[in-house]
Amino acid sequence: MPIFQSSLDTVSRTEISGWAFDSSQPEIRVAIVIKVDGQIIGHTVADGHRPDLKEAGISDGSHAFTFEIAGDLADSQPCRIDVIRESNGEPLGHSPILLKPLKPPTSQKTAAPIIKPPPPLEPAPMLAPLVGWLDKLTRTRLEGWAMEEGNNDHYVGLVVTANGRIVTHLLANRFRTDLKDAGFGDGRHSFNILLPELSALVTHEVHVRRQVDGSELPGSPVILPASAVFDSDAESSFAALLADLDADTGESRALAFLARQTNLLISRRADRDSSRAARQAQSLFRRRWGKLATDDPVTSTFAAVPAARALVIDDNVPAAGRDAGSVAILSHMRALKALGYEVSFVAARAMDDEVKADQLEQAEGIACYAAPFYYSVEDVLKRQAASFNVVYLHRLSNAGDYLSLVRTYQPKARVVYSVADLHHLRMARQGEVQQRPELVEFSRHIAFRELTAARLADAVITHSPVEARMLAENMQPAKVHVVPWAVPERPCGVPFADRTGLAVIGQFGHPPNPDAVFWLIRHVMPLVWAQNPAIGCRIVGHDWTAASLTGSDERVEVTGPVDDLAEVFASVRLTVAPLRFGAGIKGKVLESFAAGIPCVMSPIAAEGLPLPPPLSDLVADGAQAMARIILKLHQDQAANQAAQEAGLALVARETSEQRVIEAMARAIPAV
Repeated sequence: MPIFQSSLDTVSRTEISGWAFDSSQPEIRVAIVIKVDGQIIGHTVADGHRPDLKEAGISDGSHAFTFEIAGDLADSQPCRIDVIRESNGEPLGHSPILLKPLKPPTSQKTAAPIIKPPPPLEPAPMLAPLVGWLDKLTRTRLEGWAMEEGNNDHYVGLVVTANGRIVTHLLANRFRTDLKDAGFGDGRHSFNILLPELSALVTHEVHVRRQVDGSELPGSPVILPASAVFDSDAESSFAALLADLDADTGESRALAFLARQTNLLISRRADRDSSRAARQAQSLFRRRWGKLATDDPVTSTFAAVPAARALVIDDNVPAAGRDAGSVAILSHMRALKALGYEVSFVAARAMDDEVKADQLEQAEGIACYAAPFYYSVEDVLKRQAASFNVVYLHRLSNAGDYLSLVRTYQPKARVVYSVADLHHLRMARQGEVQQRPELVEFSRHIAFRELTAARLADAVITHSPVEARMLAENMQPAKVHVVPWAVPERPCGVPFADRTGLAVIGQFGHPPNPDAVFWLIRHVMPLVWAQNPAIGCRIVGHDWTAASLTGSDERVEVTGPVDDLAEVFASVRLTVAPLRFGAGIKGKVLESFAAGIPCVMSPIAAEGLPLPPPLSDLVADGAQAMARIILKLHQDQAANQAAQEAGLALVARETSEQRVIEAMARAIPAV
């Protein structure tokens, strides 16, 4: 049996009736559109009750409709009647129907008629008063009830007009419990129909009248004012207007208009984002009057300096906990706020990531400039020209691409290049370890780009003292600043005896990490298992899957990404950072120390960290040394406890929020 069943029962020049039923949505009444010769003349809803439909098994039988044609159709012309479903245009059964002319058109020559005197006029029957109420009217729906006073068995036909134009006809024959309870016959005197959407761009005067005599329904007319705001109704009306444009002059004119208005609105938004008017007023005031006290009641409005602004540019919107780069830049933005800056952010390679941009603004109070209001970093710099005091460029990709644009559009801004880690150093080391001479060669090109960007910036930030010394050898040492990121202490609190095994932390997409994991499993863990076969190894981080380590020992568990590393730290006795190449400070090591979990490190993983004993004793050069330290920390609770306490002390001393703010203040002066 088909899902959609329907039929036209009667089609004449005065009335159309039939029924329609969708068995997939039996509780929904089907909305109907009536067309004559391709033109819509009305809408109705198949919600009338017919006993024969109920007896035939068509749900509750309330799926019929009757549509009275206002003014009838000319009987001298043929006409095509289309009755279709409003939601998808599907024709009802037996539609379309062609009505043939009933008499020749008036232009056809006929015999002269015999003129007879008109019959005497009969008095028109008196109609009972119309009672009811127009309960609700929106641009898309009409609800209410109507009946003739004292005539409970008659269903009233109504006509709806908007600004003098017929919108639809309807029959007040829907059931409402409250009407029946109030004694209005069988309660079938209400209506609830969808309207052809009324434009929100103009004011509508809507009348609901009895069709036979034009009596106004109580509650009618209703004025629907034009929308004063650009809400969903206005959007829908505007979209409908654009959809009806012709493809030539109308479309071109609309595009030109929209382009101008869009540019105007975005410029207004950018001026508001940058407080341009206040800055210009303050600049004019200072040029004329100099710097005056802001507590002067006469001059304070103009003398007040707008908040100093810092723009931070990175590849993607940072997400806390995803990677060390995200954690570091979030920490630095918080430090900038603590120094008095109003901080804004742009994701150069994810301008359309509106969800994460909103999350950043909600979580950190940092404005994130993104689509659809800005489409590139240059768009932000240009539209908010000369409004930033600091521009912070994170990573070589952004320093290389945008430093010259910053100088062009933000000529007074202090340009800060945060290297994150020296890419050329990591690449050169990778080439040496993996015996790939092409990487060593390419690292020289990267080194030239990194040093060029560093020399052009006003200040250079690095997390590692080792890299700071390398940079200082190639430029003014005073430009180079070591700024850590904040790592809060979060001791796991689970006793040593309740934890077992080790974990390796790092996302698969960062080349040093998969190399380190494969080396650990192939060269270190077999030595560990030879002494203690029960030690398990968890691999934790984004983009790791079971397929990443196909064929590995069953004691290696691929955990993949986790929402909170605390769960991992609460289950293991130690972590391992077996990096064979890399650069910068390793976030995975600091996170482990902050949880009170010792971390066994390769020399590369430990580089740049001020490790006192016993943390310096956790640095292992080679597989044998690393296996030996892993076994000791896993079985010797005293040694594990000593490393735990030293790690927590290092984090508290070196990576507190106050330490970050103080270091940032040396690179970027406080406001």
